[in-house]
Amino acid sequence: LKGTDDLKQTDPLLDSFEYFHEKGKEDDLHKSYNDRSYLSSEDTVQGESRTDFVALLTGVMDSWLPTSSGVARIRLSLTRTSLTFSVTYQRIGRPSKIVFLDSDGMTVFEYKVPKGQSDMICSVWKNVPKPLLWQLQSEQMHIRMATSTSRREEVEGKIV
Repeated sequence: LKGTDDLKQTDPLLDSFEYFHEKGKEDDLHKSYNDRSYLSSEDTVQGESRTDFVALLTGVMDSWLPTSSGVARIRLSLTRTSLTFSVTYQRIGRPSKIVFLDSDGMTVFEYKVPKGQSDMICSVWKNVPKPLLWQLQSEQMHIRMATSTSRREEVEGKIV
């Protein structure tokens, strides 16, 4: 029977679909926001740059005591040379400023937070200089957030 041999052959397009279907893991949906284990060398293009970052801010250590019990999470998204960021915070008064620090600890951008009632702060840093984009991509920048009440209310963290 000549026709039965044809049934055993599969369409190469369907074979590749099955490959991609098997490659996608169901548990990827349950990974944390900052988990990048799904990235592998075969999935990323050489020179491709990241666009999403996060920073966890905690009290700065001053001798053996932290300067604040406050915590904050900052999500950052890079589009060309604009860095959009959103801040949520707890156990700290409303911040008066958010400062971006380069790898040397120098202030490279300062955002003065407007007065308000919300515990969410959003803004954009436009025209981020190229050297700082490189530092951002290589996880060398920090963010510091402070309240106007006193220096004791200050949290800081690394952008990853």
